[in-house]
Formats: sequence, structure tokens, C-alpha cells
Amino acid sequence: MRDILPALKREAFSSISRMANVTQRVDMPVATDERIYNDETMGYFVRKQACDIIQPDVTSYGGLQQVQHARTQW
Repeated sequence: MRDILPALKREAFSSISRMANVTQRVDMPVATDERIYNDETMGYFVRKQACDIIQPDVTSYGGLQQVQHARTQW
């Protein structure tokens, strides 16, 4: 399941909480869209267990190495 909530804005972390609620109730993997472009947002998804698959925007995030580094933090 992908793109289950409206577009996230930087300050719209309540949407991530709602996505976590959906993720825990459905019996299929839930993925983010490509709007994850920094450590803060990725960390919030991980801490809230808001999805099963994170798909960051690699170019906006700063490149593949930056995404791989972020992955090791969580």
C-alpha cells in the first residue's frame, strides 16, 4: 500500500502518526512516497513505526551515500 495519506508537509507530523495507525491495522506492507528528504523526517517515520518500507528521494536527500548513512542511524 502506498501514498495512503495526503502530501506531507514538514510540520505535518500528525499525518505520520495517522499513517502509523493505518500501518498497524492493515495486513500488507505500507510504503512511504518519495517526500522523505532529511534525517528528521526519516527518523520520525522509524520511531513511530509508520511504515514497512521507506522510499526517500535520493537526489533531494543528498545522494545515495547520505541515504545509506541515514539508514545506519536507525
